[in-house]
Amino acid sequence: MNLKIYILSLFFFKAYFVFSQDTENIKNDKFFEARYQNGFIYKHASAINRLVKGNISAIDINLGWQTKGNSTWQQLYRYPKAGIGLYYSMLNYPEILGNAIAGYGFMNIPLINIKNNYLLSYQTAFGATWVTKIYDENLPVLNDAYSTHLNIYFDFSVDISIRIYKQFSFVTAMGITHYSNGAVKMPNLGLNTITRQFGINYSPSYKNKKRIKKALEKPEQKNELWIFYSPAIKKLPSKGKTMFFASSLAINYAFSINNKRKLGVGLDLFYDESLKSVYINEGVNYKNSYRFRPGYHLSQDLLFGKFSFLLETGWYFTTHYKNDYTFYHRLGLKYRFSKNFFILYALKTHWATADYMELAIGTNINW
Repeated sequence: MNLKIYILSLFFFKAYFVFSQDTENIKNDKFFEARYQNGFIYKHASAINRLVKGNISAIDINLGWQTKGNSTWQQLYRYPKAGIGLYYSMLNYPEILGNAIAGYGFMNIPLINIKNNYLLSYQTAFGATWVTKIYDENLPVLNDAYSTHLNIYFDFSVDISIRIYKQFSFVTAMGITHYSNGAVKMPNLGLNTITRQFGINYSPSYKNKKRIKKALEKPEQKNELWIFYSPAIKKLPSKGKTMFFASSLAINYAFSINNKRKLGVGLDLFYDESLKSVYINEGVNYKNSYRFRPGYHLSQDLLFGKFSFLLETGWYFTTHYKNDYTFYHRLGLKYRFSKNFFILYALKTHWATADYMELAIGTNINW
């Protein structure tokens, strides 16, 4: 099952390599950055409380490139930066939580840029995390955060960069980092850290350079209707190594509000064989039809050329007991490999708890 995590990580890396290499004179626009992080583990579940022993710290280094505007999406996102990085975190409980090392691809998108001397931006990163300790029922303290060494890595931060001397800039940020295995093995509550970040950015070609500016036309095709199907498998904490089949069928209508964003609404039909065990354990008068869970969602696509980030929030039409989930989320990456077909890799969650990962192929109609 770790194969899914490898595929997901490679998928994200491919996207960021495409972003970073779609530039002009890339060798002249590299930068290097190193950050120190200090913060805490967010206690999103009661089982996480016993794993927190105090503040955590991390070191983050990356190599990136400044885009020039060769592609329309680069202008739309105010000439973002993209690259790759390494992350090492000390979680302050080495005998139970261990330490974490991650490799990732990232994109840094400006919000406010004053003459390239003062920059307010936000940064997202995706990749894979290796943790040195995992769940072990023989240890005195149970690590319910993760049960596989290899996990998904996600990071989001809001950054402030101030040029202090020619090629050097001071960087400070607030960020949240998450790693989990997407419920391919249980337990898997995941680990979330919130940190303050401080660092130095070194840009050899720090001077302002000419950027490409093209007239941006309004999207000709504003309407999109797409559909996809995704098979999946998942596990439950109470069922050990037992795997259950699950799947998703989704249809969505989206409208382009501009060249970089689509908003939409759609319907989902989820099939989940693990629900039988869950409902029976909760004393529900179970019926086979309960394996199917219909829902509706709101969606947003952030467009980056052939790639787009999909964000969805949805609600189930029905629930079967008072502690049942009433909502769900989907976070994924779409790649349009032809005019009418795309690949989607997404994580379906119930807020901060992973449900299962989706790998889907879909088709779309635009007009």
